[in-house]
Formats: sequence, C-alpha cells, structure tokens
Amino acid sequence: MNRELSELHGETRLAPTLRPGDVIIPDDLSSHKSRKAATTMSTAGAWF
Repeated sequence: MNRELSELHGETRLAPTLRPGDVIIPDDLSSHKSRKAATTMSTAGAWF
C-alpha cells in the first residue's frame, strides 16, 4: 500500500467510523506517516 491509497482509505473508510476521543496508533509503515492522514483523523475527533 502506498501513501496515496492509505490516505484514501483513511478518508473514505476509517474517518467515517471514528467518534470523538477515539485513538489511532499507526505502525512504522511509511505510508501511514502522513500529515494529511493525521489531519483527517483529528478533524473526525480522533487522536492520531
């Protein structure tokens, strides 16, 4: 999985399921280390 697909997954699949206060802990995969992903998750109310 590359960064673009990871961000798309986060926006379309993960973010809609999040509730304020949820915690997301990414692993060391470089595609998971994205400022866009962090922004998407924190906008949904989760801690990234």
